[in-house]
Amino acid sequence: MSTNLRSLSLVLLVGACASPNAPSPAEPAPVATQHGATSGGAGPVAPQGGDAHAEALPEQPSRRHVADVMRGLAPLVEGCVTSSGPPREIVQVAITLVSDGHVVEARFDAPTSYDRTAEGACILETVRQATFLPFRRPDFRVSFPFRVRH
Repeated sequence: MSTNLRSLSLVLLVGACASPNAPSPAEPAPVATQHGATSGGAGPVAPQGGDAHAEALPEQPSRRHVADVMRGLAPLVEGCVTSSGPPREIVQVAITLVSDGHVVEARFDAPTSYDRTAEGACILETVRQATFLPFRRPDFRVSFPFRVRH
């Protein structure tokens, strides 16, 4: 049973990351930054779960996968905003992921009227709840623009 589950996970992972299609030009696109060096000269640490599984993982999340996950959060992010803020704003949120796909840091990447507000805290907490497919690098940083309006 464990072998079947691993095979299914591998098929789903490869299928999700193999798409060559880029996000639509009308949609905001995530901007990746190059980080991930480890101290002591060691290379990237692969997630636990066996060498064959780790070798099948992508080096980093695909641009499309990141955009899909972040766009999926858009209704929740917009739900954080009340009518007291500006009528429409693009908030740039920078996140850091670790190799198991969890967000370990989320912050506003540019000044916004939501800095240090309850709405801003809600936006960042919502983004921190995102999960991504595992990857090989120890971490991955990306910035994504959310359009919010009330």
